[in-house]
Amino acid sequence: MVAIVHGILRRGRLLEFMRNNLHAASRAAHHHGHRGSIDISAQLPYEHTSISLWRTYALAQDFAYMPGGHATAMKHSQKENTHRVGVFLQVRPLACTGMLGIDEEPFPQLPAANRGGL
Repeated sequence: MVAIVHGILRRGRLLEFMRNNLHAASRAAHHHGHRGSIDISAQLPYEHTSISLWRTYALAQDFAYMPGGHATAMKHSQKENTHRVGVFLQVRPLACTGMLGIDEEPFPQLPAANRGGL
């Protein structure tokens, strides 16, 4: 499962976002269902996109909603209205090529991605 989260922070909310985001990212890195992730900043420091790979939907849900880093950050964000825009997209990968910084393929059961003859 691939989770894509995009958000645009409200001005004045950067420090609390960074604190919560670092805690959530640390928890993800040590979660047994996490297969790797990448963060993209479009307009520093307020617009961010996170793409995370997970072994299963259930393990992604465990990370997202069980007590701990991400659930705490998400609840804080919703309660305090820290983002002007927030979007979540769940994707089921059909092919996979590359390791995304981990020691094994994130989705070994999938065929290799066709990368235009590369």
